[in-house]
Amino acid sequence: MLEESGEVKFAEVEKICRKKSGHDLLDLDTCFKKLGIQNPQYKYVSEVSEDHHLLHAWGALSQSEFEDASILVLDGHDAKKETSGGVYKATTVSGFPSIECVRKYNADQSLGILYSESTEYCGFSENSEGKLMGLAPYGKYTELQPYVWADPETGDIHSKGNLTNELNEHLSTYFDLPGIEGFDFRYADVAAYIQSTFSDTVYNLVRWISHNLPSQNLIITGGCALNSTSNGEVSRNIGRGILKLKDIYIPPTCGDEGTSIGAMCMDNKKILGGTLAKSRLTYEIPKSDCVETNPSAVRRMLRRGEIVAFFWGGSEHGPRALCSRSLLADPRISSALYRLNEIKEREYWRPLAPVLREQDFDEQTFSNVGKGNTLHRFMLTTEKFVKGGKYPKFSPDGTARPQVLFRGDSPVYNILDEELPILINTSLNGKDQPIIETPEQAIRFCNKFSDVSLIFCDTVGEMYEYKKPN
Repeated sequence: MLEESGEVKFAEVEKICRKKSGHDLLDLDTCFKKLGIQNPQYKYVSEVSEDHHLLHAWGALSQSEFEDASILVLDGHDAKKETSGGVYKATTVSGFPSIECVRKYNADQSLGILYSESTEYCGFSENSEGKLMGLAPYGKYTELQPYVWADPETGDIHSKGNLTNELNEHLSTYFDLPGIEGFDFRYADVAAYIQSTFSDTVYNLVRWISHNLPSQNLIITGGCALNSTSNGEVSRNIGRGILKLKDIYIPPTCGDEGTSIGAMCMDNKKILGGTLAKSRLTYEIPKSDCVETNPSAVRRMLRRGEIVAFFWGGSEHGPRALCSRSLLADPRISSALYRLNEIKEREYWRPLAPVLREQDFDEQTFSNVGKGNTLHRFMLTTEKFVKGGKYPKFSPDGTARPQVLFRGDSPVYNILDEELPILINTSLNGKDQPIIETPEQAIRFCNKFSDVSLIFCDTVGEMYEYKKPN
């Protein structure tokens, strides 16, 4: 993260080194060289503050447009493995925000570690927490007392034991399943138990915050804020009962990439005043290798069951596809959904996410929708999908993680219409790869598949279909 002549510049290392979660694979000087930045002046985030979670709080607040907020930060742990999160209070003083730490949570109270250890217990590899979340709806609810819980009266987090070997023993004893390497569907009940434990704990922390901190605006950030199931439980209860809150914000850069944003804003006393969702770095489209097309033609491709790779503008910040680098399909065509998972080398059972226009995001499509427009725009919450007809269940529990497009968010908005109001949207990337960044990467990816059509869109919304070599 850089601040140069008043301009914010932000890049994610994994997109430079082309390795998912590959934050330690390149040194900073190599990153700057690849970005074409000469002789940069920079600081490490630890030089700004040693409070890792305070930087998370600053990174989220600076994008939220809230003048005051209660901020819940939850992740695995800080660099010293001492803390796992905290609660912060943000106010505005003389036109500039101030953030005060209300309380911290120790590493042995870490919801991030609970989730990551359980993910590996269920046979998934490191950094596969999203798979555990996707598996949870296939499991049965259990009355087993949670291994970790929060007291809504005090805001304290408690656990039955440590979050490593004692957690594994607890799961093994109750579910009569050993920790494994490799996936087995019997572990769906474990996933359901951990997700329920996680969601209930976060909800009770938010409940304590809403009754003890003055702001009615809530921010959740840190890596745990990517848990869209938990976010949905919170957002659907805001303004509807026990949670004394009016609004909620979660940034798409809620992982550790958000700490660099926070360090820059804290060090330079700078507020972004809006969500840093997409890169401003754009690329020239190879029009000489393409033929002109239009939204109607792309719509016909999708209705025929084709997979469309869509490339427009700058790439997304954070891990979620926001229709800048997306693979699209018609959800009513089951063979297209199967093929989509096959192309991405995803497990067949993993849920896929819908994208739709804001005017179609109504009670006939989703019921009891929660608060927070930004959560829906950035795919950070789940809602109950109720539209019938030929549409499938996106998840066994009937929920889905929608992206709601507003006009101007993406030209995909123009592909959607009354006859094709919903598309499947998943990230344009291969297995263990970050989201594709450049046109060349998109072409190499799509050339591997005869049944994937690559659509480029320029800055004025004109669409071009890449013509593959014979």
